[in-house]
Amino acid sequence: MMMARSSWDKEVTFLTMHVRGASSGHPYRDRNGIMHSAKGRTWVTIPWDGGQDAGWKCNTVLIDGREQNNSTPGRVVDFVDTPQASFLAGDAKYCWDWA
Repeated sequence: MMMARSSWDKEVTFLTMHVRGASSGHPYRDRNGIMHSAKGRTWVTIPWDGGQDAGWKCNTVLIDGREQNNSTPGRVVDFVDTPQASFLAGDAKYCWDWA
C-alpha cells in the first residue's frame, strides 16, 4: 500500500493506492484500488456499504462482466519515491488469469 500526501495541513493532496494482497485482513477484490482527496474534499473514494461482500465495488473493473477474485494476490511491479513525485505500479493480471 502506498500513501502519499503533499503536506500535513487541511488543504493537503492525499493519494492512496492499495495493491492488496490476499494474505489476511480484508481481502476484497479491489486490486490496485485508489483513493484521492485534495483541497479538503474527497475526489475518488472507496465505496462502502458495510456488507461482507462490499469489496466488489471498491474501484474494481469488470471485464466481460467478471470481477477479480478476492483470494488471489496482487503484486507491486515498481515503486519510485523522489522529492518531486511518488509512483506505485501494481499488476492485477494474476487475479484476472485466475478467473
